[in-house]
Amino acid sequence: MTYLDTDVRTDTSQIIVSVEYSSDNPSIRQLIEQFSCYPVELVVVQDGVERWQVRGESNVDLRKLIEAIEGYENSVELLSRTGVRESETGIVPIAPPTDLLTTKQRETLHKAFTLGYYSSDSETTIEKIGKELDVHPTTAWEHLKKAENKLINNYCSLVF
Repeated sequence: MTYLDTDVRTDTSQIIVSVEYSSDNPSIRQLIEQFSCYPVELVVVQDGVERWQVRGESNVDLRKLIEAIEGYENSVELLSRTGVRESETGIVPIAPPTDLLTTKQRETLHKAFTLGYYSSDSETTIEKIGKELDVHPTTAWEHLKKAENKLINNYCSLVF
């Protein structure tokens, strides 16, 4: 299980959680409202798992919400947490969901990007990324693959 323990540089944050929830428990919506939070969109149910996008006024409110849900012996998995701000056009993310990544994954992804690995005409190889990071190419590949998988899964869970 992942908890809200990474730093967001704003008083407002948004999380997405996957919850296994018994029908004997109070409704998720009641708990969300009880902790000064509110759902941002409709609930997505896929393969028997509900996905809630929740906005809270503070990290404390969000932590208390997760603790309350888990207090009913439910499993909560943090899928994404993004700081947001209000704008004229609505809610805008102010930080990418890179808090899902480990330090090594973030460093490897950043190095790959800065070396042009994702450019269509790139000649950058995993070997070069590994050499730049002073790690074996297989290690660089593993960090990069895990980072890409986390970011793509996070994105697709929001879109599809």
